[in-house]
Amino acid sequence: MLTKEDLTILKAAFAPHELRALILAESQDQSGAIWVTLQAYLPSHLIEERLDQVDPAWSLEFETVEQSSAKVRARTKTDGETKGFFVLARLTVKDTTRVGIGFDADPRIAATMAFKNAAGRFGIGRYLEGPEWRKRKKVPDERTYRRIAYSRDLTWEEVLNLLGGDGAQPAKKPQSVPVAQEPGGEEIPF
Repeated sequence: MLTKEDLTILKAAFAPHELRALILAESQDQSGAIWVTLQAYLPSHLIEERLDQVDPAWSLEFETVEQSSAKVRARTKTDGETKGFFVLARLTVKDTTRVGIGFDADPRIAATMAFKNAAGRFGIGRYLEGPEWRKRKKVPDERTYRRIAYSRDLTWEEVLNLLGGDGAQPAKKPQSVPVAQEPGGEEIPF
């Protein structure tokens, strides 16, 4: 059974240099400058290490719920049919199980999303949903944009340093929450 101390460990913040940056959206303004909206995220290995601290015998089971077309409403407000995988992850820590769901055209990405979703239900990385971990920044040049977009090694701090402190704008909240809609019309939030 999870104790208060266990939950404190699971919910503890990670050091900013451990986080990575994901480009959620990009756009160009009238002058041609590139703007990106960034979100900090946790690499899977950090979640695994945190789980190991609380319960070295934690377990994870995956189940592919469905492989079919689903109507997906994305953050970009576009609707469309997307073939993909619904994956359930059952994460058990000290006899307590939390279930997460993921959806993507690639089953490995869907499984990773489901794992991270289940870990978030234990409190791991939940604080990253706050607005301070989402930034809209102007990219100084095309070379910097390519470096940010294609590097998996840059940390959250390094990306923000590359983009500098000037030109920051508050990131806009997504217009809609990503959901999947089963053929019967029932919506499943991610």
